[in-house]
Amino acid sequence: MPAAVVTISGAKINLPSGTEAIGPLTISNPTSGGAVTVLTTASGDNTVTVPASTYVGVVIVPPYGNTTALKLKGAGGDTGIVIHPSNPTLYSFPAGTANFILNAAGSGVAIEMNFF
Repeated sequence: MPAAVVTISGAKINLPSGTEAIGPLTISNPTSGGAVTVLTTASGDNTVTVPASTYVGVVIVPPYGNTTALKLKGAGGDTGIVIHPSNPTLYSFPAGTANFILNAAGSGVAIEMNFF
């Protein structure tokens, strides 16, 4: 399988001290190329199955303009962490992770999952 590499870089501008670089920060997976799936949410906990045990992360991409509240959870009883409803979220996890939960405050939101 081909490798996957996700790189994050950017800049914080207009700081009192000037501009500050972010990264580049890289997450590599030499054993898996990746997969793209779409989750259409049900209201409440949605179990997301990681398509391969060798994947080490996912970029979660909600639709532009989405306002439905979203939380990332490890288990059903977790409180979870709130993620932005319309900005992408990078979630890195150890190889062997079988699933995680995306909690949605409403149904019918099509969320792209880019696994690597």
